[in-house]
Amino acid sequence: MNYHFDQRGFYFSSPIIFLMARETIIPKAPLARLILNAGAKRVSKEAVDALEEILSEKAAQICAQAIANAKHAGRKTVTGDDITSAAKQ
Repeated sequence: MNYHFDQRGFYFSSPIIFLMARETIIPKAPLARLILNAGAKRVSKEAVDALEEILSEKAAQICAQAIANAKHAGRKTVTGDDITSAAKQ
């Protein structure tokens, strides 16, 4: 079993649990730029926070499925194809 340590010294049994336990995974400034590039004139902090939460949850789901795909194929390494097929499911 693999353990992953965060900055506070906590350990987690899987990378997915580690990712889900962190407060923010995706930096907020690029998310605000995404919203602005989509055509918004101004972006609230709440909008950026909501987008970060949604994208983080979706990314964790995709990663979990990609890991399952790699394990099913008998691999330890997650490939781009695993991520792509998991995102389509």
